[in-house]
Amino acid sequence: MPDQDLFPRQMDKLWEQANKAVIGAQEAAPEAVAEALAFTLESIPPGSLDFAEVAAEIQRIARAGVPDEDLCTAIPAPPGDEAGRLLALVARMLLATMGGDLAGAAVNEISALLAEHFVRALARRAGLERSLPFKLGPEFSALDAMHGMARVLSEPAVRATVPDLLARHLADAGEGTA
Repeated sequence: MPDQDLFPRQMDKLWEQANKAVIGAQEAAPEAVAEALAFTLESIPPGSLDFAEVAAEIQRIARAGVPDEDLCTAIPAPPGDEAGRLLALVARMLLATMGGDLAGAAVNEISALLAEHFVRALARRAGLERSLPFKLGPEFSALDAMHGMARVLSEPAVRATVPDLLARHLADAGEGTA
């Protein structure tokens, strides 16, 4: 598996149910994705993702306003830590797309934004993009898949996982959730 099976096979059943719900545009799709996502988040050790530290680094880089900053050097991906690498990738993406807009944001605001984008990226990486492409066909196109994922990932049931993620990782990192 490309992710060295970071997200174990027992998660496949939940993600399979979530994928079926997304493909079928079922009303329960957001809850199915939220359940699979919550289970996936449980596999990440508490405190292992330092949102506050990464957010402070994002803020520092954004305030410095250095246009040619090497983001891979500034926000390195920890080797052997798939969740940490995904967090670094999301942080770089936020800096590349929102750079100057983040200069005036507080660290806790950047942490919340980072967590929201991390949850979406994790859902895609852990489940939705793992099997949805294999479901494409005449009834379900790539465009349908992209729209379905975007719709479901913006639903309140999925977004509700963000505060839990922040609380779990900020509290265990000794930062608190304020």
